Amino acid sequence: MPCKKIISSNIADVLCTYLASANSVFVFAADIACDTWSDWAVQNVEKTGVFAVALEKFIAWDTFKSAYLHASSKEKSAVPSPVRKMFALSLIEENARKARSGSPLFHRIISPKYADSAISFGDWLAQLLPPLKVWHEHYVRFSSQPDTDEENLDYLLLYERYSSFLEKNNLFEQSWTSPLLTDTHTQFVIFYPEILEDFHEYRAVLEEAPNAVIVSLPEKDDMPRVVKYADSRSELRYTVLKIRALVERGRAEWTDIAVSVPDLQTFRPYIERELKNYCVPFVIRSGLPLAANGAGAIFRQIQDCYSSDFSFEAVRTLLQNEYVPWKGADDAAPAAGNFRVLKENLIREGSRMRCLCPYYEDGKKIDVWEASLKNDAHSQLELNFYRSLKEDITRMCCAKTFDGIRSAWFEFKERYIEESAFSSEADKIISRCITELSALADIQQSYTSAKLEVLDPFGFFLRELAAKNYRPQEKLDGISVFPYRLAAQAQFAFHFVIDSSQKNLTVQYKRFEFLSRAKRNALHIDSSLEGGDVSTLFIRLYAAEFGGKTEFSYGEQSFQGFAVAHNALKLISDDAKDEAAFRKTLDDSDFIKGEAQFFLYGGALPSRLTRRQKKAFENWQRALPDEKPECALSED
Repeated sequence: MPCKKIISSNIADVLCTYLASANSVFVFAADIACDTWSDWAVQNVEKTGVFAVALEKFIAWDTFKSAYLHASSKEKSAVPSPVRKMFALSLIEENARKARSGSPLFHRIISPKYADSAISFGDWLAQLLPPLKVWHEHYVRFSSQPDTDEENLDYLLLYERYSSFLEKNNLFEQSWTSPLLTDTHTQFVIFYPEILEDFHEYRAVLEEAPNAVIVSLPEKDDMPRVVKYADSRSELRYTVLKIRALVERGRAEWTDIAVSVPDLQTFRPYIERELKNYCVPFVIRSGLPLAANGAGAIFRQIQDCYSSDFSFEAVRTLLQNEYVPWKGADDAAPAAGNFRVLKENLIREGSRMRCLCPYYEDGKKIDVWEASLKNDAHSQLELNFYRSLKEDITRMCCAKTFDGIRSAWFEFKERYIEESAFSSEADKIISRCITELSALADIQQSYTSAKLEVLDPFGFFLRELAAKNYRPQEKLDGISVFPYRLAAQAQFAFHFVIDSSQKNLTVQYKRFEFLSRAKRNALHIDSSLEGGDVSTLFIRLYAAEFGGKTEFSYGEQSFQGFAVAHNALKLISDDAKDEAAFRKTLDDSDFIKGEAQFFLYGGALPSRLTRRQKKAFENWQRALPDEKPECALSED
């Protein structure tokens, strides 16, 4: 018996239908949708009929796959992602060795001319491995034999080598096996799986499962509207003023409002500044790479010191990382152990002596720090500190194993860093980084027999940190700011999708992007195997207004250049006058603009000021010599 399919754009109605069932589980695209809809269920007892729900009934797609959709192989383990990357790097190194002898493994996907410098292809090559099974099935079925296409033969070699590697090490690639829905007693309600990148891999088993309910979006002709602004700064300003107006008029609480941003990396500092200026509490619901965080950046800075031969800029950046507490003086070594002073002295002396970078003299590399400090009798402590620092950093960056990196780091920390002085947040970030390093060390030890070559373990570690995001636990007491797509199924009373340009709202899934269109056509690989273009689905999902209201907007002159609205959106035209009138109302309530106009042109004082504005205004009042203007200001 096949699954049940429902066409609906109303999650609330579907939840009310199935919540009464004790064995029902609701599957959403992301955790944020699970959280908001479980909250909605208990806050609307008159509709749902339940006063409490088990959080286990609301799960994200990834949790559903790992818990219920088992893709397994008897007595084998799923290949970890780092092992896949290590395999790719080992193959690149083997290819480089053979290319030097004139018989490279690859001829097209890695040119023999650049085999020695192909280490940067490691992550790309690792990404090719999961879809290779499907590629091989179509290759065997549709390609003419014998095949003389060098690119095809490269992929075939990669597939065969990876298959052999998995077999020898009792591993399996999850995307190479057929999934199985193991739980036949629970009823799974899956919301809008058509937006999921890998749903096509599980479509067959779910559509045949009698205990699955798939909820899909209905086809609609109505296009969601989009508001156009002259530029991104105007868009941000008016969006924040609209958010303030919703709260001030009692239509919503701060936590009822969400903002989705396609290019959050670019917009983040501008959004944070605008929200702070207008006193809007907010939480950015997106993490940053571990290596980009203040304390986590120390590992990148250590690598920069080594790779730049300890240039002045790299050394200065490392030593002035304020998130890392350097040891001060102690009784045993009052001068030589006071690294807080020594690091400042070293930077000052390096600046004075112009220790910019190493140089060559008579074909020999000269360490400019060593040469300059050695000739200054008053800089011996700084010279010893530099030598020690250089030795410890070199040992860490040149370690042959991840365990060696870990040992070198603990020695570095023990010698230079006051561990108890770390801030709580910095300590959590460093701990997370070391946890990732320990996981790599355990993996390397577990697969010793596989002879995985990682010639640059420290560089591998840094790439893993760059790929892992970290977001501290924060108390949710303001609006939520999300990267686009993450909150598409979430329940918010009001949702603003900014920067809704054609470029930013385009979402395409391509598993076989490494193949040209001609090769995909020859192998009969169509969009049903890749996911295709799901841009319109995401737009319609945001516009479905799950009990709330969504507004799309964009700035014609964005921070990235000229922009046009996505073609699935309709520019506001008939009610443009209403929008203009609303903006005039917002301008009148803009206390920052009112303050600026008061100082520029005089006239009436603003009716209210922020705490910061009020303090600055009072300081200005006190600085006046005689007459002081009378004013009554309410603080916002």
